[in-house]
Amino acid sequence: MTFAADNPLKKLKYFIIFFLVLLSVSNYVAGWTATGVYSHKAHPGKCYYNERLILSPGQRAKISNTCSVIACRDKNGSADIYGCGAVAPPTNCEWGDYININAPYSECCAKKAVCKNSADRKAALIYQNDILEMFKKQN
Repeated sequence: MTFAADNPLKKLKYFIIFFLVLLSVSNYVAGWTATGVYSHKAHPGKCYYNERLILSPGQRAKISNTCSVIACRDKNGSADIYGCGAVAPPTNCEWGDYININAPYSECCAKKAVCKNSADRKAALIYQNDILEMFKKQN
């Protein structure tokens, strides 16, 4: 008889199951990440996004008029930009505009639920508020 410790495929299977269970009980919402070099010759040693957003390595800032944040990694201008993940809308509804695009990231990711009939609207409002609270916990 073999045990999980003796079989690498069983180890992987148990790891995947553990990971899925961990994800299902957490309030984590994954979004997208873009990685690139944001440098400008007029600002050596910094990450340059635009004239209003220039960061030193280790700094991060919300990008205005968006629901994303940029994190400067090093003096070469390497940076990561993080944006909102996808959350399924309530049944018979769709997502509308952001509730508050100027809120801190990731709270700004929450959107208004738009539903055609009033019965769906009531349930959607509860769902929308739950999603907003989930995004607030990410900060």
